[in-house]
Amino acid sequence: MIGAAWLPLGSRLWVSGIGPVTIEDRGAPGLFSVDVFVWRCADAWTWGRQWRAMRVWRWGWGGN
Repeated sequence: MIGAAWLPLGSRLWVSGIGPVTIEDRGAPGLFSVDVFVWRCADAWTWGRQWRAMRVWRWGWGGN
């Protein structure tokens, strides 16, 4: 799952309606967004862009 540029890698989030996710890569710098991993491209298109509440559970290690 994946990358809000302001969160260090390894951070754990709780995303409303999804559950726990881990920041594992980076999106575009400066964006306040999180990408959600799905296995199939069709699922990504169905999911689209959504606004969800999220809470940081644990701050990550920030490794590159």
